[in-house]
Amino acid sequence: MLEGDESTLLGDVRQLEGMDDESCRVIAGPFAIGVQLFLAFVVLCTLLYKRYQEKPQRGLVIWLMDISKQGFAMSLQHFVNVALAVIFAGQKGRAGECIWYITNFCITVVGGLVVLTCWMKIHGYVIEQYQLTWLKSGQYGGDGTPGSAYDVRIWLVQTFYWGLICCMEKFLVAGLVIYPLHPRIDAVIAPLEEPWRPYPKMELIFVMLIAPSILNPLWSWIIDNLVKDPKWGHGHAAHDDVKGYSYGAAETLEH
Repeated sequence: MLEGDESTLLGDVRQLEGMDDESCRVIAGPFAIGVQLFLAFVVLCTLLYKRYQEKPQRGLVIWLMDISKQGFAMSLQHFVNVALAVIFAGQKGRAGECIWYITNFCITVVGGLVVLTCWMKIHGYVIEQYQLTWLKSGQYGGDGTPGSAYDVRIWLVQTFYWGLICCMEKFLVAGLVIYPLHPRIDAVIAPLEEPWRPYPKMELIFVMLIAPSILNPLWSWIIDNLVKDPKWGHGHAAHDDVKGYSYGAAETLEH
């Protein structure tokens, strides 16, 4: 009787291991990377369209500096989302990594917009109070006029600063909202994942491509309005150029 029970138990373990191997994984090699590259292309097209709609337009260099900050931050946020999905799926519960990825993604997108909007309000106040012009988002040296010199060091500082803030926002929302409600969220999302379990790649496409293709462009559109300076470098697209690296050493071109 014991031998039969042991054989049954071993069979169940092997079956579970097989199911685990076939389950959707957020870290799934070249396929997942290809999905992410396509998603990045969708976001870039969204920001290009947004720039086309701007009246007046930001200069090309300033626009590239603005969206590169977003690109860096969104890349970091993706890795944070993956890590959080693996962590939450590894806790007691039935939901897998992929459904936790999209759940975490949706909650932190909504909560993140609130956190980042409030943070940028505080950030702007501190910048004005202490004259920290090198941290004023969307300003990269010079004076925003044709021929101004843009300081790449200022852009680098702002890029790493924005990436740090966006990652902290993810952890903050996850820690305050998702972690305390983990059992309840798991009970809701686990049944939603069941129909997808036999098709792990289809589930991966949905959670990393279809749903983010709707939310990421919306996110990038709103965040672009947060990181840009509405009064800086507009209307000079034809004259934009990087002239140097020294803040305040801009030269005004004679026309």
